[in-house]
Parts: sequence; structure tokens; C-alpha cells
Amino acid sequence: MSVLVLKIIAYATMLVDHTAHVLYSTRLLRYGDLYLALRGIGRIAFPLFCFMIVEGERHTKDRPRYLFRLLLFGLVSEVPFDLALFMKAADWDHQNVYFTLLLGLMCVWALDWGSHLKTPLKRAAGWAAGLLLSAVLAYTARRFLRTDYGSAGVACIVVMGLMNTSLGDWLRARVYDPWAFRALFVLPAVMVLVLMTNALEWMAFLAVFFMLAYNGKKGYTSPLLKWGGYVFYPGHLLLLAFLFVVPYLKGV
Repeated sequence: MSVLVLKIIAYATMLVDHTAHVLYSTRLLRYGDLYLALRGIGRIAFPLFCFMIVEGERHTKDRPRYLFRLLLFGLVSEVPFDLALFMKAADWDHQNVYFTLLLGLMCVWALDWGSHLKTPLKRAAGWAAGLLLSAVLAYTARRFLRTDYGSAGVACIVVMGLMNTSLGDWLRARVYDPWAFRALFVLPAVMVLVLMTNALEWMAFLAVFFMLAYNGKKGYTSPLLKWGGYVFYPGHLLLLAFLFVVPYLKGV
């Protein structure tokens, strides 16, 4: 299963989740088994996005540019996010998931850098600095920025991101099965996410099967697909807002 397939699954399940959220908010869908099933399917998306952030950090040739893209589309997505999911043009109590992914990427970057310093003393200091930054950014996500998934989302990325540190290198050299190696990180990461959120989040464990099936390959890629992936998030939220939220607000 390539990155392309993981992205398609993540985007599709996210679309299901957000559609159910919007339909329920606009009273077009009642609270019940169908609503819970659709929202449960949506729990698959976020762990896959976390995993792709970790893989992106590992393979990117330009980390600052990667960070900038997340920041840019986080800013672009904020109004569509607020309008579709909270029925406001601006809601400062909720920031979109791009900011969670951005903070998580910063944590993984710091841990990766610190754990690969040359001397044991420097590595120890690097680990400490990376973990401290991760704690600060996780708290910032929840307390100040109030990003989607908050500190739980950042923590999930951090645990998966340990694959890219010297710990991951050490385990990779001893656990030759890529399925087993990946399971050592993605299972605890999703468990952290579930424990830090709510009961419905347990369906996020379904995402583990897709992450374990990952073959390490990109799959088909092109500039259109690359940028289309970034645009899909604000684009589908804006579409849902204009199809359902705006007419609902006019009728209230």
C-alpha cells in the first residue's frame, strides 16, 4: 500500500466524517446509528495523516519548505474550517488540523535532529530538548491555539515520529520485518490518541491496518496530485459550507 493509497483512504474517510458533522449540525441527519457509524469511519483519517507527516519528515529534501506549506494551508483553511464545522466565519476557539500537523512536524524534526548528534552527551541533550519542545508544543496546541485534536494529536505524531530517531534506527536494525517494526510505533501512537480523546476515537485503531500495509513507496505522483492533496482540505470544507451551512443559516 503506497503513500498515494493511504492519502486516498485518509481523504475519503475525512470527507465522510466532515459530511456527517455538517449534516448533523444543519439538522439534515439525526443523532443515531448512521451518524455514529459515519463519524466512526472518520476516525481512520487522522492517524493516517499523522503517519504521512512522519514519512514526509523522513523523506523531504527541504524541511523548512514543508513546514511553510503546512502553515500556508493552515491559514487558507481556517475560514472554511470555521464556517463548515462551527457555522462562523471566524472561531478563535478552534483551529484546523493543519496547525496540529505543523506542530507535530516541528516535534519530529527536533527529535530526529537531537537523537542523531555525534556524542552521547550531545544526544542526551538533544533528546531532552526534543522532548521538552514536544511537551511545550503539545500544551500550546491544546491551551493556546486550540487546534483540532490538540495535544492528543501532537502526542500521536511524536510517538510515531520516534521511528525517525536513533531509537528507530536501532530497532530497525534488529526488527527485520517492516510490519513488526512499524507496529512498535503506530500501535502506541493510536493508543495515546484514543486515551487522550473520547470513546468514539477507538475506531482510529482501524487505521493501524492500513499503516502496517504500507510498502514504503510513494505510488504515482505528480505536482497536480501533490498540491491537490493540500487543497482538498479547505476545498471540501468550503463546498460543504456552501451546500449546507450557508442555506441553513439563511433559513434560521
